Amino acid sequence: MRNLGIIVLSIILLASLGSCTKEENWAFKTDQLYQKNKKSVTIKQGVWGTVTERTGDWMPSPDIYQTAKQAPIKCTIRFYEPVTFDDFQREGISIYNITDVPTKLIAETTSNKNGFFQMKLEPGEYSIFVIYNGEILAGSFDGVGNIGKFSISEKNKTEYNFVVNNAVD
Repeated sequence: MRNLGIIVLSIILLASLGSCTKEENWAFKTDQLYQKNKKSVTIKQGVWGTVTERTGDWMPSPDIYQTAKQAPIKCTIRFYEPVTFDDFQREGISIYNITDVPTKLIAETTSNKNGFFQMKLEPGEYSIFVIYNGEILAGSFDGVGNIGKFSISEKNKTEYNFVVNNAVD
């Protein structure tokens, strides 16, 4: 009976080791990840993309190839009516510490283990934010006050790749 328990425990241990995969580092080759995820797009109109997180030291140095990492992440992606810096003009709020987005939430989805997401959206303009580790993150600013803004036109798909930057750079 004791041998049976050891055998069962060994099988479970081997199965769990076999199911573990080493997280691939996509640093310096994200274009390959984006092309891989492009094959998963099924929407006819809307937005799709990949969410990755950068970590490590990205400063130009001989060590950059040893510590710089970029990997796909699972997270929530939210699409809002367009948001500008002016929308955040409230006392005590910093655009770098967002606690809420002051425009209407239009849609929400989740990225998969490859960082891939897609969302069918009507033609129009939107702002995109990522919720990761409890934080609301903006991905881009256009220089005229718009935050994470992108457009969807009829029967077109827009690619939007989002990098959560937790690296030294």
